[in-house]
Formats: sequence, C-alpha cells, structure tokens
Amino acid sequence: MLFILFIINDLYGSPRNDGQRYVRCLLVLPEDIVVNPGKGMFFMRKFMLVMVLLLGLGVYAHADPVTAGLKITGVGGANDGRVYVYPYNFEVTINGVTVNTALVCDDYFDDISIGESWTATVYHISDVLAGAGQMGTGMTAANRMNAYLDAAYLYQKIVSNPGDAIALNHAICSLFAHTSAYFSTAGTLPGTAGGYLADALAYRLSHSLEQLKTEYANVVFYTPNPGTQNINGTPVAGRPQEFIGTSVPEPSSLMLLGMGLIGMSYLMRRKFAVASSR
Repeated sequence: MLFILFIINDLYGSPRNDGQRYVRCLLVLPEDIVVNPGKGMFFMRKFMLVMVLLLGLGVYAHADPVTAGLKITGVGGANDGRVYVYPYNFEVTINGVTVNTALVCDDYFDDISIGESWTATVYHISDVLAGAGQMGTGMTAANRMNAYLDAAYLYQKIVSNPGDAIALNHAICSLFAHTSAYFSTAGTLPGTAGGYLADALAYRLSHSLEQLKTEYANVVFYTPNPGTQNINGTPVAGRPQEFIGTSVPEPSSLMLLGMGLIGMSYLMRRKFAVASSR
C-alpha cells in the first residue's frame, strides 16, 4: 500500500536547471510512518494540507444550490424611458453573511419595488441547463438551454461594458420574451441589442457545451421562491423577477479555502527558511 502525493515542485522541491515547472510524485510507504514517524508525519502533514486546499477549491467552484435572501436597495439609474436596466443593487444574504452586489434582470414581465425582499435559490449554469430556473417555461428544452447559455454570455458582456447596459439588458430579456408584447414596448430589435444577440449566438456555436459550462461556471441565477416576497414584512402579490450575478462563496467554502491557503503559506515559508539557511 502506498500513499501517493503529487506536489508542485515550485513549492516543495529544488528548481530544475532549466527553470521549468514540473510535478513530483512523492511515495510515502507505510513503514515510513511506523519505522520513521518523523518522515511519515512530514509527508502526511503535506498531504492533509494539500487535500484541504483542493477541497476548499472544489467546494468553492462546485457548490450545490443554496437559498439566498435578496433585498433590492436601489437602481443604478440607467433606463430607456420605460424600465430600469442594469445595475440593480441588492443586499444578498447567504448563511447569515450579507454582501452588496449588482445584479442583472432576465425577466421583463414580472415586477419588483425598491425595498422589496424575497428568498431565491441560487442556481449555477449546469442547474438551469438541467431544468432549474424561472424563465423559458413555455420554450422547448433545447431553446431554453440555448437562451440561458446566451444570457450567461450577455451577463459577462454587460458587466464588462456597462455603457451599453440598455441594449445588453434588453437583449437578455428578449431571450425569454419572444412575444409581440415585449417588442412593442422594449424598443426596436434588432439594432444594437440584436447585434449582441448575434454575438451570443456565434459564440455559442463556436464552443462545445462543456467549454461553455466551464466559461460560465461562476455565473449564477437567483430564482425567486414563490410566496416569499415582502416589503418590511408585508406580503407582496405577484412574482419577483429572476436575476443573474456572480456566485457568492458560502462561509464554509471560504473557511476551507482559507485553511488550505494558510497551510500552503506555512509550507512555503518553511521551504524558504530551509533554503536560506543552507
């Protein structure tokens, strides 16, 4: 039986003469732990610290859906004369930790008011592709999946290019609102918004589904839980809108990640201390 530990040489080994990175495989035999406890524990400590780091990274990147408390505190001011668009400013609370963040709306037909609160399930792109999410319930499964993929693409565009928030936000809403009611009130499409829709389509067609899932791994959809909306405790009728944002790490994920990073930092300091004493 062997304990196998792969460690990046930049952190734990002597550098190669050519300066290239490589990976060492450290084999820890059971007799090292029994006959030579010092050597065995040295490797086991490294192993445990690396596992904690990898676990923290894994939980951070692949968290299951969680429930978040949302409260809209204001809007950024961008509007087309009829409706506000990105940014919608929110307080998002997960496991008792509240952060202020700007979200993008993908729902043109439902309404919210400043100060309104509700709970939402936080879905990742893989979840909505599997059927979660509020939007596109009347669409075919394939069209709905493509709409959510394009919404993730356009969300990244609107965050990096807020000057085009009106066109980009309407492009996102139009993905799930292919009705005359939307086009008669939201302005003329195509146009700038239509151009962004074409960009999203071209990007989707030039990448595999797995590539797109990886690209949008940090994009989340805040899907409202029915009947939870209220203003200062007073229930509000109707259905809140769904919003798109960037995933907010849970406290447990951050703790695991922090533990691993602290451990890695400790091992690096030990290596540099030993190297400087030679």
